[in-house]
Amino acid sequence: MRVPAFLIMALTCTSSFANLTSSSLFREMKSTNPGTISSRTAATFSLKGQKDIIDIEQDVSASYLGAGAKYTGEIDINNFRAFYGGKGKGLTTELLFEQGTGTRTDKFTSTTEETSFSTDSTVTNFNAAFGLWEGFGIGIIKTSVTDKQSYNVTINGSDITSNMELEYDLSALSAGVVYNLGLDFGFFYQLAKLETTGEPGGGSNDNEDRVGFGVGFSTKKLRAEAGYVRNVKTKNYGQGDIVPAMAEFTGEVSLGKIRLGYTGRYFMDGFFMFSGIIYDVLAYRGNSENRLENSFNFSLGDDSKGHSFSASLSISTVKSQQKQNYFENDTNLYSTETKSKSASISYSYVF
Repeated sequence: MRVPAFLIMALTCTSSFANLTSSSLFREMKSTNPGTISSRTAATFSLKGQKDIIDIEQDVSASYLGAGAKYTGEIDINNFRAFYGGKGKGLTTELLFEQGTGTRTDKFTSTTEETSFSTDSTVTNFNAAFGLWEGFGIGIIKTSVTDKQSYNVTINGSDITSNMELEYDLSALSAGVVYNLGLDFGFFYQLAKLETTGEPGGGSNDNEDRVGFGVGFSTKKLRAEAGYVRNVKTKNYGQGDIVPAMAEFTGEVSLGKIRLGYTGRYFMDGFFMFSGIIYDVLAYRGNSENRLENSFNFSLGDDSKGHSFSASLSISTVKSQQKQNYFENDTNLYSTETKSKSASISYSYVF
């Protein structure tokens, strides 16, 4: 079963990871490419909390459920992260701990029945990465997800309920390099394995190896880069072989004690970020449709020493025509309205 995709969203859920070709102007950013770690210009400790609420409503009257049938989806996610990044020039360390909890409820109502799917998820994510020398680094990721799912259908007053618990374990090891030839260039390779247990008929062990590269330029006040990351092996979501991939662009500027940034990511064929994985578990899991995700960053404070604070607020409503992916072999498009609200606050100490 698949969940509806949100074609365009303004979120900050993955904006805490960047840096394919050079170190970010935002000191609290963790590197995607560990080759950039030793170019960090200051040590940083940061804390970030985030709240996301997403509501979806879809008119499915034209489906087999009949006139007046409706789908609603409600997603509520809370995420907390603590990050430490050392100062570069030599052996440099980045450490990240992330804890997330969330719920999702999907409901179909018609004149004769009501069907609901509910999911409760908890995620623990630990990252450790090391810049061994300038231009080269390695990193490890260990993520555990518990996904409790419940299915309930009411037909003419009679209830049928079933429950299932899934466990996801992600392990990854990456190595990356960066170098400057007038422009900044970066390349990394990541060995990754995603193990799933608790599925009917047994579990699965998926290869998630990835390769990424980028090009950009950077100064003390301005930074920009474009990159491309893709799975090494093909996937099959029942529609033939595909290769999940992501293209991204980041632009950052420092204006005195104010720093502004934007990252746009275009996800293709079911690609998902290992960072903020709870968003993929609850909002995008099993969906291979393409989508654009926009992240905006703002920070106020000294970028070389002292305290800084940042916050974000995003409210959006998107009206679109989308498939209902719970309906197998149904290619119809249904009128859909997606409302999303996201708020985050973070504190950093630079030293």
